[in-house]
Parts: sequence; structure tokens; C-alpha cells
Amino acid sequence: MRKWMFFILCTLVMACSEPRIVQDISVNTHQEAELIAEHIISTKAGLQIVLAEIFKYPNLHSGIKSNQQEIDFRNDCPCITPDPTQPISSYPITYTLDFGGNGCMPDGITEVKGKVDVTLDGLLCVSEGTVAKIDYANNFTIDGVDMDGCIELTFIKENADGNLCFDSDLAGLTVTGSNGSDIVLKSTSEGKLTLVDALGNNDPNDFTTFLDDYTCQTYSSMDVCIEDEDFTLSTDSELKTNPLCACPVGGSLSGMDSNGNPIIIDFSPNSSCSGTVIINGVTQTLDACL
Repeated sequence: MRKWMFFILCTLVMACSEPRIVQDISVNTHQEAELIAEHIISTKAGLQIVLAEIFKYPNLHSGIKSNQQEIDFRNDCPCITPDPTQPISSYPITYTLDFGGNGCMPDGITEVKGKVDVTLDGLLCVSEGTVAKIDYANNFTIDGVDMDGCIELTFIKENADGNLCFDSDLAGLTVTGSNGSDIVLKSTSEGKLTLVDALGNNDPNDFTTFLDDYTCQTYSSMDVCIEDEDFTLSTDSELKTNPLCACPVGGSLSGMDSNGNPIIIDFSPNSSCSGTVIINGVTQTLDACL
């Protein structure tokens, strides 16, 4: 009788333990998917801040000489050297955007610290194949999140709708997650970024007309590493970002971790900028979106 009781007890313990192990895997995968979402959100913010500065100065992207509006909007957040209003004598040229050790808010909302180096090998939005290399390797933080590495944009063309199209490479870009882990985007394939003229009013002489633009991005492959675990993802629908919203307002990506557990991140519920996303089937609000 004691043997049977022991057998039954062991069976019950095993039956109760198995789901718990499965649940732990599910929880870990979900947390890692949240960290990947955080990487996307911080990358969006870091890129947006730099593009906003580039488009303030037509001299950098269109070859149009400085105008009074451009000069009037200059301030010390960030301090840019060399002077972006001055004619460019030769390429490549590197501009340093210095947001200061104590930080500043260039858009009145986002707190940015440190420096970013932007290297141009030509007028960014004029000649096909022109490359802008954006290097965040100078103690750069955005809203308290550390960013390190580079974004490389290569101008392709202006499409039939007047939108600017670029190849986008995020390889090596590292963001520190909310749990302190480094989230490393090891490589990307076939990255495409389109700067969409939302109202059809972009004027190279007036940078404020670019402030309502949004970006659309797609990647056929994104290899991510978090604490020595690798993840492979791709965009299922283009990631759409709005300059007035912290999180993407549309798009999704999916893939799996090194154990074959699926990861699905869907930003489409955030179309109204509510901070709501769906991660692995769970609807939630991410702090990074608020």
C-alpha cells in the first residue's frame, strides 16, 4: 500500500511540475520579446532625433544655402560642429551633435545626453548612393536608455509619391533594456526606410514641413542577441513610426528564439498612440511607449 501511495504521490508531483516548466519558458520568451520591442522603440527615438537635426539644415541634405528661418531655429540643443549653415567644401564630412553631459530636450519632450557623430559622403537626399553614417558611440542616452553603435542610411531615390527612400543597416546597434541587459542587433538584411511626406508639403527651405513626416521600415531578417541567446526575426508588415508617438503606430514582426519558441510583436493596436501592443498574443501597455 505504501508503495502505491508513493507511486501516486510521485505521479502527482510530476504532473504538477511539467506545466510549470513550460510556463517558465513562455514567461522568459515573452520578456525577451518585450526587450526586442524596447530596442525598436529606442532606435526609433534615436534616429528621429538625428534626422530632425539634419533636416533643419538644407545645406546638409539638399545643397540649398542657409536661410533666415534656419538660422533663427538654431540653439545649443544640440551644439553642432562644424557649423551646419556653412557651405561644405569637400566630402566626407563629419558633424558632431553634442547634447551635453547633463542632457537637453531638442524637441521639448525627449531627454538626450552625450554625442552623435554624423558622417555624410554627399548631399543626403540628392545623389543616389549617398551614405549617412550615424554613430552613437559617445555615451549617448535617450530618455535614460543607453545606445551604442551605428545606423547607416543609403539614399536610393525619391519615389513617385515624393517620399525619400533609403537602404537601412542597423547592424551592431546596441540598446540597454529595462532589465539592464544589452540588446544587440547583430545584423539586418534588406532594410528599407521610407520617409513619408504625410501632407505632401515638404519644402527643403522649410524644415518645419518635415515635422509631420513618418517613417516606414521593413527588414527581411533581423538577428538579435540578448545575454548570449540569439533570435531571428523579420517584419511581417512595415513598421510605421510617427514623430509624435514614442512607439511605432503600426506594423509587426515575428520570428523565434534559439529554442524555436515563437515571438510575435504587433504594434498595430498603437495606431492612436495609446501605448498598446500585442506581444505573443498578450495585449499590454509598454512603459517604453508612454
